Amino acid sequence: MTTIDHMSLGVADVPAAREFNVKLLSKLGINCLAEGEGFAAFGRARVEFLLLAPFDGRAASAGNGAHVAFAAPDREAVTNAHEGIALVSR
Repeated sequence: MTTIDHMSLGVADVPAAREFNVKLLSKLGINCLAEGEGFAAFGRARVEFLLLAPFDGRAASAGNGAHVAFAAPDREAVTNAHEGIALVSR
């Protein structure tokens, strides 16, 4: 199953963003495959989604209209992911 080819998002706090995404994406079978200073890379069999500190050193900002849909094996996985992230957001 394809997640996405790859996508990078600039984030202000890579460790916090990594923790959030580990809890959410693991419910969809997507894991952190690599991490280091200024990045965390996620995917199933290969890196497809990256969280990065902006290369230009400026503050990370949201993309206007940006949208990412992660593939899920079934509706139950989506429900589990939503329930898992609700726990993190409390």
